[in-house]
Amino acid sequence: MSEYKKIAVIGNPDTVLPFRSIGAESFEVETAAELAEILQKIVEQGTFGIIFVEETLAEPVLDFVSSLNDQYRGVAITPIPGTTTGDKSIALQRLGAQVTRAIGIDIFAQKGGN
Repeated sequence: MSEYKKIAVIGNPDTVLPFRSIGAESFEVETAAELAEILQKIVEQGTFGIIFVEETLAEPVLDFVSSLNDQYRGVAITPIPGTTTGDKSIALQRLGAQVTRAIGIDIFAQKGGN
């Protein structure tokens, strides 16, 4: 029997609301400190396989997020753009770094020249 893990999303109410429609469990937070506290708690529970975090809230605690990703191999914590704060490209930069690490090529690199 396989073990299924749930999806979680952490952020402000406007960011987490759409994820509820796909069955993700949502956690509403307003500060980076609250985000770190909830992240630590739900990662230790071990019931979530993917955790999306609003990038603006995650930015001050990115080192903490990285340490959780390294420490708990059964979960992937990924920043996503928020709905009210705009895209800071943190999510795309982290995804690019992970893809480069996995396949050895930066497929998101900007082409220079003409």
